[in-house]
Amino acid sequence: MWLLSTRTAELEFFEEAAVDGGVCYAVLSHIWGENEPSWEDVSRRWMAGGAGRDQAAFANIDACAQLAWDCEIPYLWIDTCCIDVRSSHDVSTAVTQVRAMFAGAVACFVHLPDVGGSMSGALDAKVARDVMRSRWFRCSWTLPELVFSAGSPVWLFSWDWQWLGSSAVFAGAIARHYGIPEDLVCGRYGHEQYHAAERVGWARCRFAHHAEDEAYCLMGLFLAQPMPRRYGEGLLRAFRGLQEQFLVQNGGRDLSLLAW
Repeated sequence: MWLLSTRTAELEFFEEAAVDGGVCYAVLSHIWGENEPSWEDVSRRWMAGGAGRDQAAFANIDACAQLAWDCEIPYLWIDTCCIDVRSSHDVSTAVTQVRAMFAGAVACFVHLPDVGGSMSGALDAKVARDVMRSRWFRCSWTLPELVFSAGSPVWLFSWDWQWLGSSAVFAGAIARHYGIPEDLVCGRYGHEQYHAAERVGWARCRFAHHAEDEAYCLMGLFLAQPMPRRYGEGLLRAFRGLQEQFLVQNGGRDLSLLAW
């Protein structure tokens, strides 16, 4: 897997065993935007000594890397630039290891591109409302990222990387607005301790560019081994496939998923 050095801005490759063995890294959870720098962009930029593409495109990467460096975290994993999409192995590994990637990080930085302000002191009611309205909470793929990161600090930042607070600070509001239990958000319980039907409920009102991703994003919450992704099959078939795989891998011990 590839990690971004927060000291040199260079992408470095690590064997999975090395990462499991204690490489210290943080992860970024964000909504993909237009013009996101890729693995190739970051590699070319480093080789060119910082030149190349419009530097504004790297603003969020640079801000997140600086934040991690300030926290004495030597490496950073960002899905948009730490996966070499030209390599089928890299893509396959990223899909199958997303749970391990987020669970193994020492911290998760959440970037909310549609929230301004900061939380330098007491909880600001307006900023708190804006946080709960952020598109990040309605994106399908950010759900497993929040769930898998819950055992480590999860820190929320505004569009210009101002501190907003930890997920624990907003745990009560997250539970009220999105039905995700406070104990889960705070890392006191793991997602496996909740019935399958309840886990599906956490994904309601979330969107994805591809309809099938509304089902595929749940794979890590249900399956020990991911199922093939078949874009074009539609949401209903994708969800039916998820149900079938869960029942097989779960051994039929939890039938509540069939309620959906």
